[in-house]
Amino acid sequence: MDTNAQPDTEQPDNESNGYAIVPMAAAAALDASAFSKVNASDAVPATWEERARKAWEYYVEEPLVKNCVNSWRTFAVGDEIKITSDDETLKDDAVSTAWRLNVSEFIKDMILQLLVKGDAVGFKRYATSG
Repeated sequence: MDTNAQPDTEQPDNESNGYAIVPMAAAAALDASAFSKVNASDAVPATWEERARKAWEYYVEEPLVKNCVNSWRTFAVGDEIKITSDDETLKDDAVSTAWRLNVSEFIKDMILQLLVKGDAVGFKRYATSG
């Protein structure tokens, strides 16, 4: 059988990029001791003494926890956000706006969410007047 087909010497312009995604479990497979402390049963200490010790450790070592606890303590004793200004008219307007928006309660709730959940989410809702 005769054929006059010639081999194709031109390379197509097709190109692709690929990324190798390495699973995080590979670290555990290499060194199981890397995750030995990450265990649900170890997350919350069993006794209240251990819990108190862990809470104090977080309070001393984590500035975010310390700031939240101190802020929450301020609200717990009845203090609120104080607005000050040299301009009395501006101060009165700011205090009135903060009272209408219930800013102290909002901040208090944000601090509590941060302490309990580890994050705080607030939403802005527009009134019909803007």
